[in-house]
Amino acid sequence: MFRWENPLMGWTSTGDPYANVGEAGLTFDTEEAAKAFAEKYGWQYEVKKRHTPLLKPKSYADNFKWKGPPPQGVE
Repeated sequence: MFRWENPLMGWTSTGDPYANVGEAGLTFDTEEAAKAFAEKYGWQYEVKKRHTPLLKPKSYADNFKWKGPPPQGVE
């Protein structure tokens, strides 16, 4: 399907109302349950492991803390 960039907002647009449906994911408790569901309906599938990013707790004030002088040679 043809996509274009919206000139006002810069968003990607498409004439297909179902273009983003494939990007929505299903979740299952086990990998076997996911495979069984897809095979039951004759779907092709790709199982992706959930990735949980490691986030370090940070306060808002940390954005404004002094980080020292810039490295030498940087203008």
